[in-house]
Amino acid sequence: ITGYTKADNGKVQFFDENIFGLSPDKISNLGLGRTFQKLKPFADQTLLENVIVGALVKEKNLKVARDKALEIIDFVDLIEKRHHYAKELSTGQRKRLELARALATDPKLLLMDEVTGGVDQRTIPGLVELVLKLKKNGKH
Repeated sequence: ITGYTKADNGKVQFFDENIFGLSPDKISNLGLGRTFQKLKPFADQTLLENVIVGALVKEKNLKVARDKALEIIDFVDLIEKRHHYAKELSTGQRKRLELARALATDPKLLLMDEVTGGVDQRTIPGLVELVLKLKKNGKH
């Protein structure tokens, strides 16, 4: 659906657009976001820099993208970690970072792959709460 695996045939309709065969960046630009089960943040960049990269997909003004990134980082409850390198974060915090990066692209629809996969039992309720908070704020 998101273009990361090439399909042999078929049709994928996203709103009024056939997205079958489009590249992941084009699909993302149309508003389909996703998170990944296997986390691959930019390890040597800060949390803030990671999210700014996502925001720059739609917002070309760096200051506006930075402000948007900070707002999203606050939303996922990582504002105090914004200057930490991604490689310094726990698995649960990297899951939140992954979600923040996806949200920064301003998706109309967000597909999430195993949001709680690989995290310790104490972290799961906070991640579930975050997903419910997304729904409450109108994200699908």
